[in-house]
Amino acid sequence: MGKTVILRADGSFRIGLGHLMRLIAIGQELRIRGVKSIFILRKTEKGVLGVIKKYGFCYKLIPLHASYEEETKIILKNAACLKAKIIIIDLSYYETLKNIKIFFSLVRELKEAGKFIVLIDGGTKEDCLIAHRGISVDVVVIPYFGAKRRQYFRGRNSMFLLGAEYFVFRQEFRSIAAQRRKVAKVGKRILVTMGGSDPYGLTRMVVEALLKLKRNFSAKVIIGSFFDIKEKKKIRSLVQNKKSISFIENCTCLAKMMFESDVAIISNGLTKYEVAVTGTPSLLISPRGVLRTLGKQHGKEMPHVLICQKEGVNVLRLKDQIESLLSDYALRCRLSNNGTKIIDEKGVQRIIEALPKEML
Repeated sequence: MGKTVILRADGSFRIGLGHLMRLIAIGQELRIRGVKSIFILRKTEKGVLGVIKKYGFCYKLIPLHASYEEETKIILKNAACLKAKIIIIDLSYYETLKNIKIFFSLVRELKEAGKFIVLIDGGTKEDCLIAHRGISVDVVVIPYFGAKRRQYFRGRNSMFLLGAEYFVFRQEFRSIAAQRRKVAKVGKRILVTMGGSDPYGLTRMVVEALLKLKRNFSAKVIIGSFFDIKEKKKIRSLVQNKKSISFIENCTCLAKMMFESDVAIISNGLTKYEVAVTGTPSLLISPRGVLRTLGKQHGKEMPHVLICQKEGVNVLRLKDQIESLLSDYALRCRLSNNGTKIIDEKGVQRIIEALPKEML
């Protein structure tokens, strides 16, 4: 491995792991192509750093309270040492948006230093940087449902890669996507996954609903890396010795678990893309009407999930929806087929093919 690509993202309890996991997937594909990559991120919890190491990547830390000017110097110093010409940035979250003018000055300085800049941006007005301000970079990636129909400030000479065909999956999902799912006549196996931190307490509500089911089932409940300790205790105390419900922490095979489940119950995050590519029929609980920010088209863009708003759902109603989905073979077949039709596993390859080969 000769050349190196710098991957710039952050992860924490507040931010979550989505940005880092996406760049890990890009790093995996670069590794397959014989290209080394290194993470640069702000100092964070040990658990986050452990995730990067688990996937076999090295990292350099930026002091937690470093200014953007100091961050720029650190990135350029590492780029010079590593002879890195490409920098992929995935920092589209609230803190960046709050300081967007200063952040874009950092990006501009990296560009003026001769670096090829790829900016992976958010999918809603709340986290999409170029929905608020323009910046000239080499490639902008917005890998979400509905990205093509939204308005952006387009920088001069920037290549735009828009839509779910550029969604980035880790290697485990890409391997599973190549397999063909067989939908069970009667659904029994349930997967519950609400992301790394579940700030809205959706997991507990789902567990309460599962306990009211009057049927045979087995449920695997994923406890994310950043679940609140008190919340974890509350969830576990609900189940006690109920053998049909098991809890999994530090999950390392989510794609396989999705593929082996008859139904997944998820929240509105990147998981909705993962259930699509694995063909997993799913019930999506949207916290506080988040999906409304996607506009009226979200039902057409996500025909692979059943959507319910948390504010209109109680435990009994949720129990009925789970029961109905498990029982309805035709509906589960339709959701599964829709998922594999609207997205494939090749997004990461499409992004890397947009990079100049002479820099890799």
